[in-house]
Amino acid sequence: MNDIQSVCIFCAASPNIHPSYCRAATRLGQILASHGIAIRYGGGTKGLMGCLAEGALRFHGSVTGIIPDYMQPHESPQRSAGGLIVVSSMQERKAMMRKNTDAVIALPGGTGTLEELLEIVTLKRLGFYSKPIVLLNFNDYYAGFLLFFERMIAERFLGPRCRTIFSVVDSPEEVVPAMRNTPPWVAGGNCQS
Repeated sequence: MNDIQSVCIFCAASPNIHPSYCRAATRLGQILASHGIAIRYGGGTKGLMGCLAEGALRFHGSVTGIIPDYMQPHESPQRSAGGLIVVSSMQERKAMMRKNTDAVIALPGGTGTLEELLEIVTLKRLGFYSKPIVLLNFNDYYAGFLLFFERMIAERFLGPRCRTIFSVVDSPEEVVPAMRNTPPWVAGGNCQS
């Protein structure tokens, strides 16, 4: 069983999404805060980023936003509990988001979220990251991604062991148990075909 005290969360900043996604992000923030799990995320106040932070802060959670300096005028950065860390690049942002965290959670999102998810999956596949990765597949959002992932395995671009590189859950309530029950990832286990 994994001891989860802080998490890195990848999610969307778009304010134009269906409200049900925002409700799921808010609920996840509340759940994490109620378990005393600190959040590191992209720092915005719009879209799922804002809903996640708001949900956690409502339950007195610790929320730390990390944002590149050039994005501050566009993302209305979060400036409450846990603070805001301003960095100089997207690469530094991603590294700082996952630094000293015990797991990564990917909520629905756009190209930025997908890029962040693929980078952390690749790092784990290559043995540079060993902690739990959980996809919150709310509203079956990641169905297409999961089919494509299976295609990579079927075509032998990845080995079957890669199926265990992340967990997939459908609701915010399943995220904490999934993180805690993720089996250990063996360093260097690259799950090649």
